[in-house]
Amino acid sequence: MEVVMGVILFRGKCIEGADSGKWVKGYVSGPCATDTEKGIVSYYFRAVESCGGTKQCMVSAETICLCTGKEYMDGETAYEGDIFESQAGGQLMILRFGTYQAYCPVDETYMDSVGFYAECEGYPDMPIGDLKDYALKAGNIFDNPELLRK
Repeated sequence: MEVVMGVILFRGKCIEGADSGKWVKGYVSGPCATDTEKGIVSYYFRAVESCGGTKQCMVSAETICLCTGKEYMDGETAYEGDIFESQAGGQLMILRFGTYQAYCPVDETYMDSVGFYAECEGYPDMPIGDLKDYALKAGNIFDNPELLRK
């Protein structure tokens, strides 16, 4: 995970102001709006600017994604929710964060693991490893859902 100014880096999609519809990178500073059925629907977000400062904006709760601290082959930073293409086999994979099953050859069994992993139709979930060795970003699950229907 990438840390900026002592906090873990996230990205989210702005839903108001001049940056509405744009992705920003930074950190969550607190809940903003709630819905009785959906719970928290937006958060205040401190977006890190290129000059090193921050600005506050409002982001959609469903678009907040954790930074892996890793990069793709082209140097772009990888985030939870990205869709990437394996250059080894051409498969499209979703970068996820959470609990997944990983095989332990010593114990010859699957065990729960927590962290970043790749989800790919027809394959078991797998740790992402070094993305710089094999992966290029194709899009993300929010802006490019059509990639998942291929």
